[in-house]
Amino acid sequence: MNNSILEIKLRAAINEIVDAAKHPLYKEVIEIWLSDYKEVSKEMLAEARGQVTTEKIHGRTMCEFERVYMHLDMLMDYYRLETLCETAMQEYDSILLANSKAHDNFRLQQWVGKYEKLGIEELLEPPIESENVNNVRTIYDVPYLVTGIEFKKSMEFYHVFTHLFFEEKILPDRLAEFRKI
Repeated sequence: MNNSILEIKLRAAINEIVDAAKHPLYKEVIEIWLSDYKEVSKEMLAEARGQVTTEKIHGRTMCEFERVYMHLDMLMDYYRLETLCETAMQEYDSILLANSKAHDNFRLQQWVGKYEKLGIEELLEPPIESENVNNVRTIYDVPYLVTGIEFKKSMEFYHVFTHLFFEEKILPDRLAEFRKI
């Protein structure tokens, strides 16, 4: 690919995030970068004309930008879920507090049912390794840190939901249906 204006924009975007990644990447930094380069991403997709961006067809810079943009966008999805997970965990804690002798199975079933989509479709894998550590990820072969505390409620939700749904089999019909997929 020649040095088109789009390629220059893509290279600048990659360089900017690689420089930023030399320090812990906080939510705000990622949000700003995604916002700043949203139009460039749309421009790139328009140039690709719906084709899969492969290096042979579209060039290395376009493929690298697409990987970085998608990676950070997926990471932002986890940040967006944090508030919902916090609400879910407050509800879960209130269920446990309401009946401290034993779990209120009916209320737990309702809770799992209410948050099933979140637990099965959106947070089937934990966002990070552990909420107690800084997690190292890479962008364009440059390691960067994601602080675990930023995903504390997502991690708590993941562990509780996974335990109730898969181990306690609190909704056996839904679990059987999930396993068929």
